[in-house]
Amino acid sequence: MKVTKSVLLAVATMGVGVVCLTSSNTHAATKVNPIPRVLQGSWVGTYQHRPFMYKLTKYKVQSGLTVNGHWKSKPMTFYVKTAQSTVSHSKYSLFTVSKQTNKRGYWKLRLLNSRDNLYFKPVKHNGKAALYKYHIDKEYSTPKLDNGYFYRK
Repeated sequence: MKVTKSVLLAVATMGVGVVCLTSSNTHAATKVNPIPRVLQGSWVGTYQHRPFMYKLTKYKVQSGLTVNGHWKSKPMTFYVKTAQSTVSHSKYSLFTVSKQTNKRGYWKLRLLNSRDNLYFKPVKHNGKAALYKYHIDKEYSTPKLDNGYFYRK
């Protein structure tokens, strides 16, 4: 009987150790990079010569055409990829955020469905706080650079 208690105690101890190790690895694997605070907020500007707005929160990006600073229609919404978002949202609406800026100071947001990268950089433009955005638009037969300044709403 003493051997059985010792074996049970050893197995229980190993089980707790495995659970602790597994949960710490799972937590590390699901850690995501939120959108940095310097990028968060509502930003208005133009896209293809039409009024456009980006609204960035900690885990979400909304973008779309505007009329007088308000959404013209339902904006496109994208979510930072997390374990929960892969279940609750389509893979076409997910993106990832870089851990830090690249060597030129741009934050990269990678859209997972199209493998497009959006680059954002907080700057001063015409004496105002602005968000400079660029990406290579691959919808055309020849890819085009899409860039512009967006100002706080």
